[in-house]
Amino acid sequence: MYALLGSYDLAFVVEFSESLEAMKASISVTKLSDISFTTFPAISVEEFDKAIG
Repeated sequence: MYALLGSYDLAFVVEFSESLEAMKASISVTKLSDISFTTFPAISVEEFDKAIG
């Protein structure tokens, strides 16, 4: 967990095998805590370079 300055207060770095799993986790935690979450899918720079050729 990281504390941030700006529009967001905290950042959690987690890994899921699929985006749908991340979405389900975000919705579940939001329902339990009444705190909203924003998900930013990311890939490594190496994977990105391969993807764009």
